Amino acid sequence: MLLPVRTCRVKTSEYHGMLLQRTWMVFFAAGSIILLCGLLYLDIGKIGFHTTLKLASVPTSNYLSARLSKIENWELPYFYQNCRKQPEAQQIVFAKIHKAASSTVQNILLRFALARNLSVLLPALSKGPILSQTESKIQPEKIIEHPVDKSFDILCSHVLYDTNEVRKYFTNEAVRVAIIREPMNQTLSALRYYATSFPSDGTKAGLKKHPNNPINGFLSHPDHFYSSDKDPRVSFINNRMSIDLGFDSHDFEASKRNKTKIQSFVEKIEKEFDIILISDYFDESMILLKRHLCWSFQDIIYIKVNVLKKEGDPVWYRKPILNSTIIQTFRQWNAIDYGVYDHFLPLFLKRIREEPFFKEEVNAFKAIQKQIHSFCFNTTANCTLRVAKTPWNNEFAVLQSNCKLMLAPETELSELAKIAQLKRFKHASQLNNTNL
Repeated sequence: MLLPVRTCRVKTSEYHGMLLQRTWMVFFAAGSIILLCGLLYLDIGKIGFHTTLKLASVPTSNYLSARLSKIENWELPYFYQNCRKQPEAQQIVFAKIHKAASSTVQNILLRFALARNLSVLLPALSKGPILSQTESKIQPEKIIEHPVDKSFDILCSHVLYDTNEVRKYFTNEAVRVAIIREPMNQTLSALRYYATSFPSDGTKAGLKKHPNNPINGFLSHPDHFYSSDKDPRVSFINNRMSIDLGFDSHDFEASKRNKTKIQSFVEKIEKEFDIILISDYFDESMILLKRHLCWSFQDIIYIKVNVLKKEGDPVWYRKPILNSTIIQTFRQWNAIDYGVYDHFLPLFLKRIREEPFFKEEVNAFKAIQKQIHSFCFNTTANCTLRVAKTPWNNEFAVLQSNCKLMLAPETELSELAKIAQLKRFKHASQLNNTNL
């Protein structure tokens, strides 16, 4: 199977390790070229010449290898035949969930939109992609200028999800996508981030009570970190995933004990969304999304963004000490989020088990991701990483400019999308005025 090919020198020893183990035959053949030219060389982690390396980096079963060997000219496997009969999906509504790898997905969607000149629903005045973190209403006067007779293509900003609001700006054909995370990990991530960056009065009170171990303090007494008199929509540590997905915040604490209401909400999500991804299985989620949207590897490559760095007070990075009492207390506190997660996780796992050759494609994607990460962090400017054609993707190139976009903060990337859209809108308006 073909793997990525660098067309420039790189600094990574990791890449050489894989080459040394798996491409000795290629090196042997290249040796004659080196002797003849006298200018080309190989060094640890460096490629001093441009060649096409055919590497079998992705382990495949004999059965799969036999099946793939029959595919003429490396055509895509049979389960992509439907994608040849229909275009890639270009209209996507993404419910951005706090602390569930949603910023990485947002980066993927914004890059996709920029590459295809798609229209992203973005706020008009404020910098960044946030529409609202407390409201579901999308006010026309507060969003970017857009032709009144056309719908938007992409939604990937923070706003409490409401299907009726979404219908005002997107067609019914737009694919509805959300991503969720194991609730304890999601909530602790939110606690670390907001307590250290944007502490609320409730969080400050909890920190005073549990200064030496706020993580276990929160898990044992989550109410110590929460102001019950505040609207739950302003909190990021109280069933936030469900809030983002549009759960009714009225009589919120009582709702945690209302199994009927929670079940109705879960059924509503299942009806309104086409696909629910699981950030705990991020690469699997990206492959599932790729297949559903008829996208390519080039569309879903990523570098994780908005990942909390282990800086500052070490108390935030202690592993929680769990027991049955703590787990039960937290599950009661986060009952709505657990109702959602416990329903959609098994459905997700069942779906990827049933997808043909799914594990093999995930492994291929991970191998390419590893090379892209190495390329983006260890190469000099003006370099190109060429990803060869495989049964899962066509050949494509990754430039340093692509790395910059993958690493760009969401504020910067959304501003690029906004500027591009406004230029297109003004240009179209000028053309219309000229034709009048």
